[in-house]
Amino acid sequence: MAADPREPDRRVYQLHAEVCKVLAHPARLEILDLLRSGPLRPSELAERIGISRTNVSQHLAVMHHKGLLRRMRVQRGVVYSVTDPRLFDACQTLRELIREQLRAGGELARLAFGDKPEAGSPGQAT
Repeated sequence: MAADPREPDRRVYQLHAEVCKVLAHPARLEILDLLRSGPLRPSELAERIGISRTNVSQHLAVMHHKGLLRRMRVQRGVVYSVTDPRLFDACQTLRELIREQLRAGGELARLAFGDKPEAGSPGQAT
């Protein structure tokens, strides 16, 4: 039986889905957003996000295990940073897409229910 030529693509799709699962938590997305400014300690992340250090450490471990974050030892503890800054671009692209969909959905809802567009909203005639 011949090998399926689509198998390499399917493996990439599987890995892609696994990374998306890791990123499918709001706290993890917020952690990534905070790491945009540079490496941070788990305690700093916990304080900025407003969740326990234990919870942050669990999220960091999941992202580190999947290869999205690197852990570096520093004087008194560890800091985390992203392994590839293109991850920021990917997340930003998705956020922009979501914002556009929300704006379009809001415009569609206004049209469907007969409301007038808000001043400065997309689709408003000027």
